[in-house]
Parts: sequence; structure tokens; C-alpha cells
Amino acid sequence: MIYDVITIGDATEDIFVRPCDDKFCSAQINVLGDNLCFRHGEKITSKEIFNDVGGSATNVAVGLKKLGINSNIMSIIGDDESGKHVLKRLDDTGLSQGYLTIDKNTGTSTSIVIVFANDRTIFVYRGEKDYKKFKSIRSLKTKWLYLGPVNNDFSSRYNDVISLASEKNVQIALNPGNRQIENGRNDLLRLIKVTNLLILNKQEALDLTKSANFTDNKKLLYSLKILGPKLVVVTDGANGAYLFDGEKYIGVDKYPNLEFVDSTGAGDAFSAGFLAGYIKSGDYIDGMQYGIINSAMVLEALGAQTNQQTNDQITELLKKNTPRIYKM
Repeated sequence: MIYDVITIGDATEDIFVRPCDDKFCSAQINVLGDNLCFRHGEKITSKEIFNDVGGSATNVAVGLKKLGINSNIMSIIGDDESGKHVLKRLDDTGLSQGYLTIDKNTGTSTSIVIVFANDRTIFVYRGEKDYKKFKSIRSLKTKWLYLGPVNNDFSSRYNDVISLASEKNVQIALNPGNRQIENGRNDLLRLIKVTNLLILNKQEALDLTKSANFTDNKKLLYSLKILGPKLVVVTDGANGAYLFDGEKYIGVDKYPNLEFVDSTGAGDAFSAGFLAGYIKSGDYIDGMQYGIINSAMVLEALGAQTNQQTNDQITELLKKNTPRIYKM
């Protein structure tokens, strides 16, 4: 079988904790400047604890599947309860386990997400770090390969990804994380040269280009495009997202969401939506609209995958409120 998209990266169990927001809780936990503060040894009252499955590769693969794209995931999990939760989510979504490696000698990556005061703080346990245990990347049968945030140790497998692009004409979608940008920039730049679609949030874009003082989004997009990717997309929170294809600079407005609950997975939801819309029509305008809607809906619920949309749901939302596309 040839897949539309195979994602590569982390599969995790996410445990969300929402402390109460009444006066008693405010006395236990609060925000001072950029710091989330509570007393050491305190027992914090919480109004909700929610277990979910996450990890960028999993979030994007699930999101694509819900949008009707034939997707799969390549990742590593442990032989533990958290790993079983990941397997169940893949089964429930209809994703194959053929490219999944189960390592009995390590635990599944786990995140504890503290959601408080319209933001979240994440405690991360990273399980398997040896990407050499991944199954053969060069043997993947797919039209697109999506590489999300991974440890910079994954750079040892970049040559396999580059070979897929050059030898098998596989299109590469890349959404690197901070660790790859900060600690593996030179290796990352080799991969970006063969990338078809580079997706970054605004801060990641500034870090990659080493242009912390950029205020002109067109200049930022151009500085990313000259690194080699065919298409560059930068997401910018409440300001929507921007795209540059080498000729046209395009923006899309933020899609209005009813209630902000949790931002976890919003970027992955954009990536899944953009790829789905782009693959279905071949038009990156559809990609921008699918991505911005899918991302907005994820903000309305706890969990990175809870409120990812189906194709029918996005079609209905487009009828109600079509995101404005504009030339920059």
C-alpha cells in the first residue's frame, strides 16, 4: 500500500491537569510574571484530570486520518500501559501499526500538562531516544513524509529522509522543534533544502533565521524561503498564518473559536489541516483555510486530538465563516 502521508516522530501519553480556579485554588497556585507558583509540598486541588494520547507525529497522523487522508505513523513506544493507550488510539482511528516499534526496554514518552490561567506548563518524560531503532525509513511507501519535532539525535536519520526525497520523489513536510533548531541547525539546513513544505510558528521561524528583530513578516518568509523549501508557512497565533511560495505572499486571518480551553496540539492541528486541504485540491489556499479552522477548534477542548475536525465538519464551518485570505 502507498500512503498519502506517513508521519515520523513521537507518540506520547498526555495527562492534563486543570487546577480549580476558585478563591481557594488561587491561594494555592497563581501566576507571578512568567512564573507559575505553588508551595513545595502543597496538595493542589484540581477540578479535572484527563488522559489523552499526543506527540506531534501521532497528532498529525490522527488529524489527517479524520480528514480522509490515508495516513500512517512511524514511531517508538514502550511495552507499558502508556504504550497500550497509544495503540488503542491508533486502532480506534484506523491507523496501522506496521511502522510502529515497541521497545520492551524503555517507557513510552509521557507529558503532564498543567493548564492554568489560559496557558499550559508541560512536564516531559522522553522515553526512547535511539532513533536507530526506527524501522527502515528508506523503505517507506508514501507520497508525503511528515517529520515533526524530534530530538536532534534524529539528525543521524536525515540522510534516509533525503534519499526518499531524491530517489523516490517523496514530498517532505517539515515542522522542526526547538531542539532541532537550537542544537542541530546545520544538519537541519541540509534537510530543509529538499523540503517541499516547511511549517514553523513565529518564534521557531525567528530562531531558525536568527532574526530576532524581524517585524516584517514578508522579510521573515523570504529569509526562510532562501534556505531551500518550495513552500513556507508561518503560524502566528491570533494573527493567523502566512505563506510564501517564491512569488506570492498570502495571509489568512485567525478563525474565531467560541471558547479557549487549551493550546496543546494547535500547531499539529494546523499542520494536519493544511496538508489535508492541500493534498485534496492541490491548492494551498484550501490548505490555509483547513489548517486555521482545525487549529481553532482544537483550542476549544482539552487534548491535542479531542476536537480535531472531520472533513464534513470543516466543510460546514467553511459555509458558516470562511477564513479571509489576503495578499500581503
